[in-house]
Amino acid sequence: MKSYILKSNGGIENLVESSDSIPDLQPDEVLIKTKAIGLNPIDSAVRQYPHMLEMITQPNIPDKVILGWDVTGVIEKVGSQVTAFREGDAVYGLLNMPGLGRTNATYVAASSTHIALKPAELTFAQAAAVPMAALTAYQAVLQAQITPGERVLVHGASGGVGHFAVQIAKQLGACVIGTSSAKNKAFVESLGVDEWIDYQARPFEEVVAKVDVVIDTVNSVEHICRSISVLTTGGRLVYLQPHFESQLEDALAKASVRGYGIFVNSSGENLTKISELIEKGFVRPHVSQEFSFSQLPQAHLALEAGQTPGKIVVRVD
Repeated sequence: MKSYILKSNGGIENLVESSDSIPDLQPDEVLIKTKAIGLNPIDSAVRQYPHMLEMITQPNIPDKVILGWDVTGVIEKVGSQVTAFREGDAVYGLLNMPGLGRTNATYVAASSTHIALKPAELTFAQAAAVPMAALTAYQAVLQAQITPGERVLVHGASGGVGHFAVQIAKQLGACVIGTSSAKNKAFVESLGVDEWIDYQARPFEEVVAKVDVVIDTVNSVEHICRSISVLTTGGRLVYLQPHFESQLEDALAKASVRGYGIFVNSSGENLTKISELIEKGFVRPHVSQEFSFSQLPQAHLALEAGQTPGKIVVRVD
């Protein structure tokens, strides 16, 4: 099989295409012939920074590092203990998070508990855009315990996590407010937001107040503190940087709101729930750019450029 090996942390030149043996299976795993791979900010961060690689491997860094977590494809072989899937099934999943998913390869060994059947409504490229971003959004919404009629502010509503969070919160009956840049206004409005805010035109806290829930996707303590300021007493904040917890304690207590720092975890069970929302037409992934497997390093550059609505995927033809 072909794969991309991370020779050392740094630029995209450190992602080197290699020929490897097809992985052996554990009894509870399946072998997936890869059709597409989804890229997420963590792909770039782990590639660039040694501390991110150490954090994600906790810190058992293997001799051969293969990045990637999102994958979709067709099962070629099932382990002896696998009963939920069979050869020929089209599946998708977020693998081994936290840990190394090793999906930047033409064949991938996956725990049967980390995958779900691919919705027939989605192409393989669309399916690759779902797992990590949608699971992050789904787990954030679950943590927030959103109820019908509540006002929910989603930051980065045009991004990977944000565009799923908007759709899932809307399906729960929330009144959703989304922030983005002006160029992504039409896309965010197409997701069904009840109100759109151009975060570049004015500080969002000058536009909105007394919301019940904020889902903050921005990697900034200062930004999250601003989110706390717009929450009503007893409101809930969900942020995606759990390591910020100690820096937010005082602000949360002063505002009398609850804060939850979450880190996405692989879950075939949660992904199956997301599949049901997709099949019912409540949730739809958006793919903004597609690259071939030979262009995977260039896909990293596109990811790092930012401001891309939805997701970037890599096809494995």
